Order: sequence, then structure tokens, then C-alpha cells
Amino acid sequence: MAHNLLTTKFIASADVDSNSTNVANALIEQHKNESCEIIKRDNVNNDYSGSESIILKKDNYVKMPIRPSIVADAKKQKDNEQLYFNTWLTDIKTKYTTERLNWFEQNIEVWRQLWRVIEYSDILLLVVDSRHPLSNFPVSMYDYVTNIIKKPLILVMNKIDLIPNNLIKQWVDYFKTNYPNLIVVPFTIYPENRSETINFTKLQKFKTNSSILLEQPFGSKELYDACKKIIDADPNISQIIKQNFSFVSKVNNISDSLPKYKSIYADADEYMKMDITELTVLDINKEQGYIGPKNDNNDNSTPSTEFITIGTIGHPNAGKSSCINALVGKKVVSVSNTPGHTKHLQTLFLNKHTRLCDCPGLVFCVVDMPKSHQVITGSYPIAQCRDPYSAITYLARMIPLELIYKLNIKTDELSAWKICETLAEKKGFYSRKGSVDVYRAANFILRDVLSGAVTFYYKPPT
Repeated sequence: MAHNLLTTKFIASADVDSNSTNVANALIEQHKNESCEIIKRDNVNNDYSGSESIILKKDNYVKMPIRPSIVADAKKQKDNEQLYFNTWLTDIKTKYTTERLNWFEQNIEVWRQLWRVIEYSDILLLVVDSRHPLSNFPVSMYDYVTNIIKKPLILVMNKIDLIPNNLIKQWVDYFKTNYPNLIVVPFTIYPENRSETINFTKLQKFKTNSSILLEQPFGSKELYDACKKIIDADPNISQIIKQNFSFVSKVNNISDSLPKYKSIYADADEYMKMDITELTVLDINKEQGYIGPKNDNNDNSTPSTEFITIGTIGHPNAGKSSCINALVGKKVVSVSNTPGHTKHLQTLFLNKHTRLCDCPGLVFCVVDMPKSHQVITGSYPIAQCRDPYSAITYLARMIPLELIYKLNIKTDELSAWKICETLAEKKGFYSRKGSVDVYRAANFILRDVLSGAVTFYYKPPT
């Protein structure tokens, strides 16, 4: 009897494995059929660009959640925030179908980090990827920061080495015209703008060693000048800060003289254990020089008399962490291509009078943004993309992937599947069963896109 039971279980297990294999094979075949469509390139002038205005308009961004007013009771404050956030989330999902919504941040703890960074900061830096800046530019945050709480906002157009020089000026002019309260600073972690010599039909190669961090990044002086101009014009900022403000990192030399500082919100759970009155009294953390937000207006905080706080905000993969590391001159913030890599804000004293407050990479809510666009701009995790071939098709309509990877494919055979299949054969990507691993090749291309090895870019709306 026992033998029969074991045999029955083995047969049942084999049937399950067989069914799973059949389902997987059917799914592969479906993806293959869908991705075999012959690609017709949109950009007949071979300028390797698209029009981001077709993909994303001002109205596409959903209004961001704003932290409710502070109350003295910690539990009530937590409940108020949770209730407000749940209502915000429910309203979005009621108004829009799942298909219309992007892959956006739905964890209140991450949004809490954004709220704190905005409250802490005297100046805010919004870091965007110059290849697709509108995808990284939440309009509602711009309105909230510049029009409601009236804090200075600097748009750091990062990775300008990956777009042509003439496009940099076009994007700067676009943002200055349409968002007059912005200060726009083009930036790259490299010491010079490489876009003058870049060949967009070849794979790009970059310095990957730490020596690049020892050189002054292109745009750092302009960023410093922009911050210094804001600081000098603010009568609430002390003279000692105005006289000593610098991006130069002396953190190794002054660590003993600095307060034993740990981010108050290094852990969101730790924050929720704190007495909320600690955030509202005027003598909070005097030894750190920070005074928390006032009861009557939680949108603005009294500036420190000892140091200036510069907050950094940005979507995943916009290069925010690399930007900070370049300014500091060494790796102080971890870098990852995975959205949601960092969950909590990080603080760093560049020197005794300059503090950086880095917000976790956060994807704002947008409607009607194609999933393929989300994938190639880094806001949708590649690891969770079951159909990477749609993104390859989307990308191949803009740029000549077959030329970039030196693939011998006839024009009348050019498809996402053919591109991935040919690349897999060239790279030696094979599954355990010996078949060509087309899926791995597709992911390989998408990761090259995120890293900048494969370059594409969008032009500003006209």
C-alpha cells in the first residue's frame, strides 16, 4: 500500500512538473510570437531620440501625498498619517484602472522619508536623468515645494554626458520657461562633459574605479554657486554658515568635533517610537543645531544657526547617489539600479557647516505611462518584468540596437526576438537544456540601457 501511495505521489508530482513546463513553453512561444513583429524605426533622421511629450504630459502626474499637520500625540499623528495615506491610495485606485497606473511607491514609510527630507532641508535638489527628465520630474512636488512651502528647488540635470550638447541647452530652456521657480544646473559625475565626443551607435565605456570620485565633477561649481546665491540671499541663515558654506568634504578631519549624529529617522519604526513633541519644541536637538518644524506650520522649519541642510530627492536610477558621491569625493552612499534599494533617508556632514540629507529613491504616481517606458527609464524593476521583449521593441524603434551590438540582422528580419536571439548566440547565452537564452539577452540589453552603455534620449516638447 505504501509503495502504491509513493508511486501515486511521484506520478502526480511528475504531472505537475510536466504541466509547469508546458505552461512555461507556451508562455515563451507567446512572447516569441508577440516579439517577432518587424520593427519600423520612428526616427528616420537617425538622431536616436524620441518625443517624451507624447509619453508624459503635466496632467499625467497624480498629486503627491502631503504629510498631515503635526499633533502632539505620537499615536494620533501616526494614525492621522496612515488614514490620510490610505485615503490617497484608495482614491487613486478608484479613479484609475490598474492598467493606467505606473509602478509607483505604495509604502507609507518611504513617503514619510520624503516628508522628513523636505521638512529638514533649507535647499532641495531634485536629481533627474537628462535622457528622460520629464519622467523624473513630479510636477506636484514642484508646486508644493516652490509655491506652498516656498523652499528653493534646484533641478540637477544629471548624466548630461549621455545626451548631445545642443540638447542640454534645449532642456534647460524648457524647464526655465515652463517652471520659472526652478534653478536648473546641468551635471555629470565626470570631470568634463563627454557628450561632445560620444558615439551613439556604439556601446559606451565609463571609468568604474574610485579615482573618478577624486576629480571635480562637471557642473559642481555651478551647483555650488546656485546654493551659495540662495544662502547669501536668505536673511534667516546665519553669517557663520554664509562665510563657511562649502561642498568640500572634511568629514574625516572633523568627525571628533561633530555631534555624534545619527539620522533621527534612520529607521521609520524608530521614528514612530519617538514622542512627537520632540519634533515640535524649539529646543529639539540643540547639540545638533537642528530645530524641528513649528506646530502652527509644519511645512517650514526654523533654520539651524550652525549648518545648512541640503536635501536630495530623485527617482531610482536618476543617479542621485552617484551625484552625492561625486560631490563628496568618495563613496558615502550606496548605489543600485534596483528601484527601492534604499528605504530610509541618510544624512552626511560634508563639513561642520554643510549637511546633506538624502531621500530614498521614490517613484511618484503617474497615469498612462507605457510599461516599456517605465522599464527603460528604470522606474520599473527589470527583475519583475516578465515580458522584456516589449521594452526591447519600444527601444529598438528609437535606436539601432543591431548596430550598437554589431549584430548581423537583415532589415526585413529586424524584431525584438531576433535582436535578442542573435545577441544570445553571440554572447553564448544558453539554457541548461542547450537552447538559446533569449530572455537573458533581453535583460542584458535593458541593464546596459540603465547603466548608460546603450544610449537613448528624448527631446523636450516643442
